[in-house]
Amino acid sequence: QLKKLELTPEVTQDLKALAQKIQDAETPRQRANATARLMKRIASFTPPSFWKKVSMVQTLSQLLNLKTAGRNIVGNTGFMALENISDVVAAGFDSAVSLVTKQRSKVLPNFKVQFRGAGRGFREGMQDLNEGIDTSAARSQYELPAPGIFKSGVGQAFEKMLNFELRVPDRMAYTAAYRGSLINQMKAAKVFRPTDAMLETAHLDALYRTFQDDSAVAIVFKKIKEGFNFLSSPLTGGSKEWGLGDAVIKYPKTPGNILARGIDYSPAGFLKTVLELAKGSSGHGFDQKSFVESASRAFVGSTLVGTGLLLGKLGLV
Repeated sequence: QLKKLELTPEVTQDLKALAQKIQDAETPRQRANATARLMKRIASFTPPSFWKKVSMVQTLSQLLNLKTAGRNIVGNTGFMALENISDVVAAGFDSAVSLVTKQRSKVLPNFKVQFRGAGRGFREGMQDLNEGIDTSAARSQYELPAPGIFKSGVGQAFEKMLNFELRVPDRMAYTAAYRGSLINQMKAAKVFRPTDAMLETAHLDALYRTFQDDSAVAIVFKKIKEGFNFLSSPLTGGSKEWGLGDAVIKYPKTPGNILARGIDYSPAGFLKTVLELAKGSSGHGFDQKSFVESASRAFVGSTLVGTGLLLGKLGLV
């Protein structure tokens, strides 16, 4: 619960100064930093509940280890590579579709842009870590809470270590995907300034590539967790911040989105392609980018599975 806040002259002046820095910001990055600092200051008036601390202790005990760190990096890197292969195929599909639509939505991926994006993500992630703020447009794969659950001592040190282990690599992957998508869209449209729609699409693409999007499967898993926490809430004083759901499915987005990606990269993924085509044919708007991406993912995934089965029958794997 909110503790009683007395707006002393010092507090009022502090909040005004932080708000003024947002107004004075000259770049999006400066504005994001200033906003995060103001939010951190406001959050300091609301101490984390006991159950939030319990939840963080569970998270630390499960994720603060080298094995999880390695899986996180390999998972992000491996899926990024798979998506780039799919993007090469999608560019070919898009070229063919453009013969009918007379426009492009996809070109070959730019690996240099993605590499630079990863570097930018690392720098921004480290800056956030050192200041104890979060300017990312997305949460980590494991849905880590905002920094600052523990204010001092061992808990704060462990929390900072966990953020370095997971937030920084996820920020690198997100920014690489975001920059790659944005530049790809701009080149396909032959423009030098991105539109608001391009910025939003790049954000959604980056969420998809880092398993942080709200896929239908992830939403179902999240509702299951919330349902279990509701059932156990009488045992936690009515709190749903931690409970039985955390024991059953602590991080619902990750398994949910992994399952969703498996569907996209299978023959079932062609269903999205058919639905997108049907939507365009019925006059409800044809999303060319979505069409070629769903087709390329299903094609690449099906080809890899088919190749693996064939090699298995030949005794080569």
